[in-house]
Amino acid sequence: MILSVATFSLKQAHNALRRGGLRKKHPYAGLRRAWVGFESPGGPGDVSPLRSAFDGASIVVQCIDWDVDGRHSPAIYGETNLKQAPSMEIAKRLVHFVMDLHRAPEEYVLIAHCHRGHYRSGSIAEFCRADLDVEEAPFSKRLENTIGETPEQRTHNIALLRLMRDARREQHA
Repeated sequence: MILSVATFSLKQAHNALRRGGLRKKHPYAGLRRAWVGFESPGGPGDVSPLRSAFDGASIVVQCIDWDVDGRHSPAIYGETNLKQAPSMEIAKRLVHFVMDLHRAPEEYVLIAHCHRGHYRSGSIAEFCRADLDVEEAPFSKRLENTIGETPEQRTHNIALLRLMRDARREQHA
């Protein structure tokens, strides 16, 4: 069962995984952790630290996310490699991973990271919070610049969240 969800920046994820865990004073220290990492092909810093570190269950998804809020087309953000754009296949993998964790008898905290500013990790947090009724930790990176607690003020990728919700409905059909 997922007890709590939080988003980390790429730097926070690197630091937590490089040391082999979180600092003792961190609220998630000592708890069973699971990770979702997003990476975007292109440069040496674009690889998830989850590729080379083990800290509980994890999934790494490679995609270039161009439709941040459901209103934009690829032309606004430049060329898009549609093979790496968010897809139903990616959404199904993510939903399967998250739902398996949530149904597990063990208790997990789920940490998601991305780093391109496309709010993909926020979609994981929003899915857990809104759809699975999981508490989002107050230190979650996506809450850093929000003023209030309304869903409109929480940063997440609307397009990816929509795909994840469709994937979950498809699983139950």
